[in-house]
Amino acid sequence: MKYSLHALATVLLLIVGAYGCSEMTAPEDPVTAPPGLPALTLSLDDPCGDPLVVPLVIGGGQAGIGTVTVSNDGSQLHITLETNPGWAMTGTQVAVLADLQQMQTNRAGNPRLKRFAFRETHEPPVTQYTYSLLLANARYEPGDTVYVAAHAQAVRYNAAGRPTRRASAWGAGSPLPGPNRAMSFAYQVQTCDVVVPCAQTVVWPNGGESICEGDTVAVAWNVAGDCVESVRIELLLGGFPCQLLAESAPNSGTFLWEGVARTDFETDGYVLRIAAADGGAEDVSDAPFAIDQCGGPEE
Repeated sequence: MKYSLHALATVLLLIVGAYGCSEMTAPEDPVTAPPGLPALTLSLDDPCGDPLVVPLVIGGGQAGIGTVTVSNDGSQLHITLETNPGWAMTGTQVAVLADLQQMQTNRAGNPRLKRFAFRETHEPPVTQYTYSLLLANARYEPGDTVYVAAHAQAVRYNAAGRPTRRASAWGAGSPLPGPNRAMSFAYQVQTCDVVVPCAQTVVWPNGGESICEGDTVAVAWNVAGDCVESVRIELLLGGFPCQLLAESAPNSGTFLWEGVARTDFETDGYVLRIAAADGGAEDVSDAPFAIDQCGGPEE
């Protein structure tokens, strides 16, 4: 699928290799983050909204050699540079800014790649690389627009696995100022659908009550979060189910228990259990309650 960038980043080498007979392998340990930048957990699962994919181009946009993908989950922004078959990257640099005026440039107006917050030299070359930053630390929120300048030093290989061309490539977008072919593009931080876990809490009877056998009473429970529409309501005695009051009752927070009845003439030790019909969230009375034979002699 939120200023100057206080860069907190992690980099993770995902896929390496070159086209042809010669194979480039990755180091066994993840690449170390630049000095002074603490490592973060990289997670590309469940991006919020739609990831943005732009071409990775050379020659001022004349030739595409790969892609730059930007996405965010609930906590991190991810920028992935990836090359097409036959190409690899020997170095990558990424800047993420809230305002392009914050871009550090030299006297000629060209962006200073060595000042980009995210940068890495890849030995051996890689075909895919991802940088991540914590949205909270960067103070980016859903709906914010950020500007991404993604650059790669690229090398092309022939069928024999030998390098035949080196090039400078940028994520396609609007030209940056200066006599160069640098570019940047805008990305809007996507909104995540926050799922609140279901919580169902028995309110009555919740322990200590005395209910008259034969009465009709209103069972009550609280419902919070993302819950299913139906619940199973059971009466337990001594911790074991003894009566099924409802197989699939509406999860409305209330249920009429008609014709209250004891089990095996027992008076004490009952609790109520309310569980999601799909077997999810459930709760039981905090303490036992009693079912009495009111208005008549005990059997």
